[in-house]
Amino acid sequence: MFSKGKMLVAAVALVVAVAVGAVAMQATVFAEEPTPTPQTTVEQAQQKLLARVAEILGIEEQKVTDAFAQAASELRTQALQDHIQKLVEEGKITQAEADQYLQWWSQRPEVMNKGLVPGLGGGGFGGGRMRGGGFGW
Repeated sequence: MFSKGKMLVAAVALVVAVAVGAVAMQATVFAEEPTPTPQTTVEQAQQKLLARVAEILGIEEQKVTDAFAQAASELRTQALQDHIQKLVEEGKITQAEADQYLQWWSQRPEVMNKGLVPGLGGGGFGGGRMRGGGFGW
């Protein structure tokens, strides 16, 4: 069962993701200087939002940033585990293949956590989602 704290973090993460999208769109539309890359704009909007959340809650910005990073990581891992289990149930992969992949996932190279490999790892709120491929998914 989820604790109230985890539910609050998940709810705030959802609100942040929606707000970041809106802020990023406005920042791109109203920019007077040369338009930065979309990734830079989103990262800047995310950072502003996290700073504002920290200010509202009266806590250090780093604690908010760390909490969102942890929540995103936990949600990403749970979604992956659920997806892998569904593939096993559908007979697309074996339980042994699922176990092997999940073991690799838990020990994956750090570079994949930072979103430097397209389609995997970090990439901010919602970015860097694994899109499949290679395993017939």
